[in-house]
Amino acid sequence: MLADTDPGWRSHAFHNRVLGTVMGISFTTAKLLDYAAKSDALMNSHNPFAWITLAHLRTQQSRHDPDQLYAAKWKLTKLLYQHGKEQWRCWNDSSSDASGRCRKESGTS
Repeated sequence: MLADTDPGWRSHAFHNRVLGTVMGISFTTAKLLDYAAKSDALMNSHNPFAWITLAHLRTQQSRHDPDQLYAAKWKLTKLLYQHGKEQWRCWNDSSSDASGRCRKESGTS
């Protein structure tokens, strides 16, 4: 998971060389910046990780503007309250729906 602000940088491997021996791994990455153009989808999502991504992106976008940062925090707070009437569960398979998404537990607050 990459949370930096450089759209051109993507790490995909790590290699270490010691005394002529090389060890390394290659991996795929997800970059939060890739979701910046999908703010509406993140905001309308029922997935808590979408909101975390949105909060991170809003913080990056408004880092040097206190008024914009306050407005972003207020909007995210309202979003959480809109979804906060029921408790969300997504920690195990029994709480996911058929598509694997998190679901709301009924009867909790």
